[in-house]
Amino acid sequence: MRKSDLLDAIPDKWPEDNMARIIRSGKEKVLMILLPSWDNVSRYPRAKSRLAHFLSEKRWLTYYDGSWSQESMNWLSLNSHIYDPTFDEKSREAIAKFTGILGTISDVEYYETSLAGRKKMQALNRKQERINDFMKSTPALPGNFRKWCIRTLEGHKKIDVKLFQPLKDGTTIERIFKVECSDGYYKHYYHSKLDGKIVITELCRAYTDTYGDAWNKWYYGEYYNGYGNRQLFWDKKSQSVCNVLPQKHYVYDNLDELDMTPAQRSTLRIMSGHADPSVILNILHFYPEMEQIAKTGMIRVAAELYQYNANHVVMSIKALSKEQRRKIIAVNGGIKAIDFIMAFPRITDRNLKEFAKIKDEDKAKALLNFAEQGYNMNHLMSLWRSTGGIKRDTLREFKDYLEMAERLGHDPHEEIIYRNKNWHEWHNRYTEEINREANKKKAKEDNRRYSAISKDYKRNKALFEWTDKEFVFLVPKNAEAINREGRLQHHCVGTLGYKDKMARRESFIIFMRYKDDPEKPYYTIECDETKIIQFYAEYDRQPDKDKVSKVLAKWMKQVKKNVRAEKKALKAA
Repeated sequence: MRKSDLLDAIPDKWPEDNMARIIRSGKEKVLMILLPSWDNVSRYPRAKSRLAHFLSEKRWLTYYDGSWSQESMNWLSLNSHIYDPTFDEKSREAIAKFTGILGTISDVEYYETSLAGRKKMQALNRKQERINDFMKSTPALPGNFRKWCIRTLEGHKKIDVKLFQPLKDGTTIERIFKVECSDGYYKHYYHSKLDGKIVITELCRAYTDTYGDAWNKWYYGEYYNGYGNRQLFWDKKSQSVCNVLPQKHYVYDNLDELDMTPAQRSTLRIMSGHADPSVILNILHFYPEMEQIAKTGMIRVAAELYQYNANHVVMSIKALSKEQRRKIIAVNGGIKAIDFIMAFPRITDRNLKEFAKIKDEDKAKALLNFAEQGYNMNHLMSLWRSTGGIKRDTLREFKDYLEMAERLGHDPHEEIIYRNKNWHEWHNRYTEEINREANKKKAKEDNRRYSAISKDYKRNKALFEWTDKEFVFLVPKNAEAINREGRLQHHCVGTLGYKDKMARRESFIIFMRYKDDPEKPYYTIECDETKIIQFYAEYDRQPDKDKVSKVLAKWMKQVKKNVRAEKKALKAA
């Protein structure tokens, strides 16, 4: 469409009503739509303006206010206002003849939307063709690649493989594959019958200047189970099989054919399956010591080297004794395990192995922090196993316990403190002691404000207290008892809403405790006289939920009986 032709087609005197006509611009047929009542709602102050819209089989143009734009009719309808969207019969015929549909503004919008979709698809197809042509420069897979992948898969559900290949222009290509059994079945030892079930999917092709260098450009595989030349590639993540590329790869051993140093080949072979080969080559470039670290058997340490100050790691390894190195290798420990054994050299193999298995970064840091503070980690880890397990919450609570003990004048490094098997109980006692003065004033005020809880104690006790072989259900004597429960359980039962509802008999707070330890909080329950509303243990957790739910059902059954008996007695009186 030539703009001069389009402007010439606009009549000198604009029509009073909407008009559509088919005109020509060179050899193109063009649908011209004139909208004299168009209103640009984005303009302030708003003022009516005239608009001419031109549509060919390839594109559209819009002319108003003396300038051109590429706004579609759909966009104009959404962001503008046409006082009268109708056309006369001649105009409708022109629109219908051009679009092949009917003769309304909506038909023009639909035609343009379809045209945009076709143009986008054509552009994508052209782009895909360019990528396909570019992919023709990719070398063929090595002849034994499939057999090598199947052998390497032995004993695994799936593996990821990286293949390095040189290109004719002197650059390199990195190809990433996923290798797995099609039905999820695998055997510990290779069997020839598995061959037909093995699926190899090429996930990504990346192009670099040299081995292990940063990717200049990369293409993602589009099809599931695409193998070799049967795979299509795209240059961005879409709904492809590789939205998240793997971080660890086995490296296909064609390394002797590549222009690599002996150190690069040696390190890649040792680290195959434990890290990204590209990352290994990159680290090796800056820290040649990586090869020696890998050769000593510290595979995980070498794999983690890029995450830390490598010079510091190398110095730490040199500081280890022969026995300590043996321990690190035996448990496949990483860099944090080195820090751990250096902070507490007398750590047992069992405890070091457990530490090396920890994936939670915060948990590992917490343990390392205790070791760096000079605590006997063999004692502590044994204590934690017997008093709740080596969990993040346990470590956090134990840290609070030691800090409170020190605040109250005790030496936390004394064995009577840090090896106390009843430290949970003492944690609560210390919490009470520290908060006593602050809570004293609040307790007095809450007990006065919610005095109805104290007055109802006898009545609530008759309704809600109950015991079985293992548990006992207790009623708080006053508002302060509820506050204390909230502090010890680290949840919100001590807030105003619960006490207020209990004072008004809308709902009730009940304590569920173990019968042999009734002073220690277990579950806190909110209920009314017919049902349980919610029940939580400390930190809003629900340990042994199924078991506790069954006990609660029996208890509530008794509560309902007690409520009926109370109502009967009140009626008789």
